[in-house]
Amino acid sequence: MKNLFLALFTIVFLFSCNQNTDPSKVYKPNSNGSQGEIRVVMHDLMWNGNFGEKVQEKLAPMIEYYPDGERTFDLIHTSEQSFDAGQKRFKNIVQFKIITHSKIESGISFSNDIWASDQLYIQVRGKNQNDLMNIFNENLVKINDLITELEIKRLEVNLIREKNHSNETEILKKHNFSLTTPLKMTILVNNESFVGLRYDRLMSSRTGTPGDVQELVLIYEYPYVNQNQLTKKSLIHVRDSVMKKYMKGTVKDSYMKTVSDTLSPIFERERLWKGNYIFEIRGQYAMVNDFRGGPFVSYTMVDENRNRIITIEGHVFCPKFTKRPFMMEVETIMNTFYID
Repeated sequence: MKNLFLALFTIVFLFSCNQNTDPSKVYKPNSNGSQGEIRVVMHDLMWNGNFGEKVQEKLAPMIEYYPDGERTFDLIHTSEQSFDAGQKRFKNIVQFKIITHSKIESGISFSNDIWASDQLYIQVRGKNQNDLMNIFNENLVKINDLITELEIKRLEVNLIREKNHSNETEILKKHNFSLTTPLKMTILVNNESFVGLRYDRLMSSRTGTPGDVQELVLIYEYPYVNQNQLTKKSLIHVRDSVMKKYMKGTVKDSYMKTVSDTLSPIFERERLWKGNYIFEIRGQYAMVNDFRGGPFVSYTMVDENRNRIITIEGHVFCPKFTKRPFMMEVETIMNTFYID
């Protein structure tokens, strides 16, 4: 009788503990995967066919304004049969699933931390391949933007952990705006209208050959007059004037200039960023009278309280390495920008 009572007590106790467990506090392993990597789950026949080709091209298109061919993401295929507990730990997962149950509707769902912490899981459901592709196309911009934003937030955690406090204070004191920079990023210029920061480092390629990497973050401001200033033509004109004044090359009479869109595509879009309207431009820069260049991205916004336009830019120079990881780093720095 005593043993029976003890067994019943144990069962009741364990049941009570399970009932009171907060799902959000259940331990989950850390997600894994490299920066910019997406695990794509779909049937092998779909992946190897026309459907898979279209998904790959749209989910990870070529970055046309990079000097060399690079894609926005690295896609790794996993078949439905191989999508086990180990595969479910990856940080970015996009699954394409054909549903046969009559009560399950076509659609898309976005979930966080399903099988691992700091994880994004996107499931696209459809009755057939055409249905899947239509839903995917309708949500493509949202999918790409969401994954990019999460990749930046992940990098931002490390950036904030080892930030340069003095840079932030010095910029804020003079401009009423600031941002978080890496510990080894230095201020080149900080005057009334322009801030230039640079991060130099020596990297090693897979072959062991030394190579240099330089990341630049530039911020400039000027009076706001009207909406006509917020066009691609006007913004690039201002940009080239500012670059010619401040971004000199190592060779005499050399300076930075935006590469014409007749030579390299220039992409622009208007969007909301951290609650503010911005005009975004992406393209290539080059040094006039010098051999140097690379990709850049710029965000331009209006600070209505101080009646000024502010542009913040990220540049990368790394001729011996892929550009995407370093561009993601400068965009992470840009993403910490705030106006006081």
